[in-house]
Amino acid sequence: AVRGDAHAGGGGARREGSRAERVRRTGGA
Repeated sequence: AVRGDAHAGGGGARREGSRAERVRRTGGA
């Protein structure tokens, strides 16, 4: 989910799980 973190929600969010990547990206928000 490297590009997922690079962007505000790239392919990482859709490939590893939107909620999971979202939590990791925001820091648990």
